[in-house]
Amino acid sequence: MANDAQTISPTAAGDLEARDLFGHEDLWLIIVWDDLVTTFAQVIIACVVLLGHSKKRASALADEVDSRGWAVVGCRSHGEAVAIVHGFHRQKIKASCQKA
Repeated sequence: MANDAQTISPTAAGDLEARDLFGHEDLWLIIVWDDLVTTFAQVIIACVVLLGHSKKRASALADEVDSRGWAVVGCRSHGEAVAIVHGFHRQKIKASCQKA
């Protein structure tokens, strides 16, 4: 199981586009962790519903969680990131947020 205390580099969010970052000072990375219990389908559905990712993108993120142990699935303002992390928790998916 991945360590929540691990620091994630903002460059791990490589799929973030610069236009999404400009004008935002309070950005937080949303991280989903591999907990060895959650299924690919659960992560995919949660990423589609909570973050608005396409099914293809959500599937790629689920693969990354499985292979690396974690994945940055989004970047939002602090309030949005906390709400999304709580949404993952309601789905029994291990997630956290960290300042970008």
